[in-house]
Amino acid sequence: EFQASGAITSSPLLVDGQILFGSRDAHLYCLDAATGDLLWSLPTSSGVGSSPCSQDGRVFVGTYDGRVLGVSRATGAVEWEGTTGGRIVSSPCIVNDLVVVGSYDGAVHAFRHATGERAWKFAAGSVVRASPEPAGAHGIVVGTSGGRVLHLDTTDGSLRWEHTLPTAVHAQARWDAGRDCVYVGSLDGSLTRFPMDGGDAEWTIRLGSEINAQPRLADESVLVGTGKGRLLALDPANGETLWSTEAARGFDACPLVLGERVLAPSYDGTLHVLNLADGSQLERQDVGSEVFASPTSGQGLVYLGTMGGTLRALALP
Repeated sequence: EFQASGAITSSPLLVDGQILFGSRDAHLYCLDAATGDLLWSLPTSSGVGSSPCSQDGRVFVGTYDGRVLGVSRATGAVEWEGTTGGRIVSSPCIVNDLVVVGSYDGAVHAFRHATGERAWKFAAGSVVRASPEPAGAHGIVVGTSGGRVLHLDTTDGSLRWEHTLPTAVHAQARWDAGRDCVYVGSLDGSLTRFPMDGGDAEWTIRLGSEINAQPRLADESVLVGTGKGRLLALDPANGETLWSTEAARGFDACPLVLGERVLAPSYDGTLHVLNLADGSQLERQDVGSEVFASPTSGQGLVYLGTMGGTLRALALP
C-alpha cells in the first residue's frame, strides 16, 4: 500500500507497469505497479479528483483549479497545460488525437493530446461534473448538472443529439457498442437507455437513490450502484432487476467484473466479492476507509484508492 496525504477519489490507471492516480493532496502520483514504490509525484497546486488517461507516453488529468495537464509518464514533467474556466472533477477521455473533459464552467473542452492546443469548446449550459464517454465513431456522450445528455461530434464539437432528464447527471454514461445504445444514470436514481441514433429513451428504471458511478456491462447484464448502498444487475433489454445486493453505504464506484466474479467496493469501506450469476456474496474485505474511486485490475492484482488516502494493491480473491 501507498499513503497519500489526502483522499483519493481519482480512479487508478494501470499502464506499462505503472499505477497513476491523483489525490486531494494536490499531487499526481506514479507508482511501480508491482512493488508500490514511488516513481515520481507531481505537485499540481490544487486537488486532483479527476481520473487520469494515457496515450503516447503522456498521462492526462484535470485539476480542481481548472487545468488540464499533459504529463510525461517517464519523468512526471508537465509537457503542456490547458485551462478551463472552472473546477474539474470530470475525468478526461481520449478520442483520436483529442483529450476531452468537462468543467464547472459549464462547458466540454477538447485539447490536442500532443500539444495541448485547444481544438474546440462546447457550451453545455450548466456544470459538467460527469466524465465524457467515448461512443461511436468520433463521438462522446456526457451528462450535465442541468440534466442534459449530449452526444457530441469530436471532430468539431458539434451537437449530434441531446435529451433532457429531470435531474442532474454526475455519473459517466456507458456506451454499449453491441446493442448500439448508451446507459445514463442520474441523481434521482433513474437509469435510462438511449439508442445511439438519437431516438427516444428505450426504457427508464428508477432505483431509489442517486447514481454516482458509471454502469458496468457484464455478459447479459448491466451492473449499477446507488448512493444508498444497492448494487443491481439489470437486464439490458428492459431494465428489469436480475439480482441485487446491499451494503451499509453507497456503491459509488464502478465495480470490476473478473470472470464470474464481481468486485464492488462500497462507501462503508468494504470490498464485496460477488457471484456474477446471482449476486451471492463470496467474500468481503475491510479496506480501511470509505471508497469512492473505482478500482482497476491487472498483473494479478486489484488496485483500490480510499478516502483515507491509501492506494492498496490487493491479491485477487
